[in-house]
Amino acid sequence: NISTKELLQRMSARRFPWGWLVFMLMGVLMAIVAYDVHYSPNIKASKTVRFLEHYGILTVLEQAWGRITTFVYLVMNWSEENFPRYYKGIKETAVPAVRQAWQTAVELTAQFGE
Repeated sequence: NISTKELLQRMSARRFPWGWLVFMLMGVLMAIVAYDVHYSPNIKASKTVRFLEHYGILTVLEQAWGRITTFVYLVMNWSEENFPRYYKGIKETAVPAVRQAWQTAVELTAQFGE
């Protein structure tokens, strides 16, 4: 089929490496920020932090960080309370099935190995 061959040819054609470009741009940006922060007298005096404060980005980042830490705290508390219970249920259900599957695999291996 001509349309299938054409589609396959387009899909296998070499494309522009956008992932590599984004990776390199992020690396350069991080290096510039690190250089700015390192060579400033303190972090508040760096041009990066002043830029972030001027445009209100720093406030948004602080709010996001507060929400993230709250969420992580809630998840950790939930995990500490519920993980043992769920682990026990999974262990009671999965261990017999895994043992049976292992025994079957050993038996099949012994059969085909003879």
